Amino acid sequence: MSWLFLFVAGLLEICFVIGLKYSLLYGRPWIYLLTSVALLSSTALLSVALKQIPTGTAYTVWTGIGAIGSIIAGAALFAEPVNTFRIVCAVLIIAGIGGLKASAHDTPALTPASTPAPQANTQQATLESETLLITPKDAISELVLVDPIPRTPLQFLKKLNSAGLKINYHIVANGGAENTKKGSFSSFGTVEGQLPAITLQADDFTFGIFIEPDKNNILCVQNDFSTKLLIEVITTDASSGTKNFWELIGEGKTANWHFRTNSEGIAHDAARVNMMSHPVVSKNEPLFGNTARCSGCHINGNLVMKELDSPHNDWLDPSQQDSSQLIRGEFKLASSKGFEDPGSAAALMFAEASSPAHLEACIRSSLIKSIKSAAKSPVNFQARSQKMQLRCLFAPLEMNLRSDSEEFKQRLQSDSSIEIPSQFFVDERLSGKQAPITVPLALYKAALKELGSSFAADETNGLTETAHAFLFPTRSFADETIIDSLLAKGVIDNNFVVSTLAIDWTTPIFSTDRLALLESLPDRFSNAGDLKEKVLALNSSSNPKLRDLQHNLNDKDIYAKMKNASKELLATCRANANKESYVVSWIKLAAQRRVEIQDAQTAQNPRGTILEGGLGSGGFRRIFPQYKNFIASPHKLKLNPASACAEDVRKP
Repeated sequence: MSWLFLFVAGLLEICFVIGLKYSLLYGRPWIYLLTSVALLSSTALLSVALKQIPTGTAYTVWTGIGAIGSIIAGAALFAEPVNTFRIVCAVLIIAGIGGLKASAHDTPALTPASTPAPQANTQQATLESETLLITPKDAISELVLVDPIPRTPLQFLKKLNSAGLKINYHIVANGGAENTKKGSFSSFGTVEGQLPAITLQADDFTFGIFIEPDKNNILCVQNDFSTKLLIEVITTDASSGTKNFWELIGEGKTANWHFRTNSEGIAHDAARVNMMSHPVVSKNEPLFGNTARCSGCHINGNLVMKELDSPHNDWLDPSQQDSSQLIRGEFKLASSKGFEDPGSAAALMFAEASSPAHLEACIRSSLIKSIKSAAKSPVNFQARSQKMQLRCLFAPLEMNLRSDSEEFKQRLQSDSSIEIPSQFFVDERLSGKQAPITVPLALYKAALKELGSSFAADETNGLTETAHAFLFPTRSFADETIIDSLLAKGVIDNNFVVSTLAIDWTTPIFSTDRLALLESLPDRFSNAGDLKEKVLALNSSSNPKLRDLQHNLNDKDIYAKMKNASKELLATCRANANKESYVVSWIKLAAQRRVEIQDAQTAQNPRGTILEGGLGSGGFRRIFPQYKNFIASPHKLKLNPASACAEDVRKP
């Protein structure tokens, strides 16, 4: 039916062109009216056809029909010349239209899980990337979209299993590992094995599936068409090496596979993000492009695991005794394990869950390979401006979460001190690796009580802290890896890195000073020496932070000075870690930095964000406590480098 709509749209395109010609010849109002109706009708039918036919195919066929029809109509109605060359060109257009029709198939209607999937040779998924003309070649295009096409998560899992592929499941508690009342989990799978034309390593094919309790409190894989997002998939493209982003979307009575974009599309989507402090945003000039929801989380165009570093807060660790039972709380698993029903599938995932360290290794490997392949990409949007690449240093695009290394409940049982990672206070690129700051447990508990720490009213009662205490954001491994890549290529040098991080140096992440500084930098430079020369040549008379950067760049001892200053700060932290006022101020600052995650430009994509909805009771990943006696505001507190206490910088 979609091809019929497209054919009629093409005929109306011919009517529009003919009407336009007659309008110019005779100027009658009714001719103008009919011409406008033809144009609007043609566009409307084209939009209907685009729901089932790939964008590039539909547009080419639409304009091709219009072109052929216009040639014929011009000859018949207006005695326009027809010669051999025009005829040959017209035949080529017709052949092209026929070829496109033969190589593309409408997306068939989906059927319930109990009904056999419709039989077809291939399926062309809906392509929604408007920026890039992409033909994916990956595990989805080569396996999943080949008959029989899976319509639900269960059918998807069965197909992977029948292809002999190995699946490793990794479970995360969406409400927090200790917040068992929520009963919401996500299962992220890595897939490896051999397809006819593609060899899959564990970091080449990952998927996410959601698990919720049924009315009997049995955990089940979400498997019905009423669920909007059924599966999200990230695969490595065998041709380009970039990541492809796919989704299986439930649409009530049906569901469809959608190819959203690839890594380069996301780079294009996020090209304006963190390029200036206060970007002008409007309907016609949004901060994010409209390519995909994925741009809100995967801004660096790759896999994301917020809790990437050990101890992997909120992830099920099968090596820990009773980990599965503890993370599930009151919710039960089905007695059988397999892919026959949603309950048995969830039970299988919990029973066969792999260590989060396995997923961590896959993500680190994928990020490193992706950064290498991006440099070779023929359409690398990141390369449009060297300044865009510097965002990873001045204003990171992603974040990871760090925390105490031991579970909070274990600290309570053993009465052992809380350990705050040194990265909370100062960037490791300035300080080097340093031991954590230890806070006496009794003091930490008193600080939580003073602040009125708890989770949302509809969550588990009695909780005062996350599974691992003192959860806070840091610059992501992805951004750190990009910095290392720029250093290795000589785009920047260590002097530039240290000179930059020395600006607002007790704010390791979400520094408004460094973000504003990025605006001043040159768009183009050839290497680290050229960058330094151009920065030093900038007029800094009205920009004190730029003046500070220039001073740092000219200081050959800047690294030694900052390392000593960092060590002195951490020593002051250790000396005051037994004072409740200091611990309260640090917890407040950690709460502020969590709020800054949502306040950052990187979280302003209306289609999706890294925290999937927000903080506290507002988000899908409700993993942070709230404070009855303290309301965090972005950028209000800063760590005083002299006293090591978090202080209100807005006070006069």
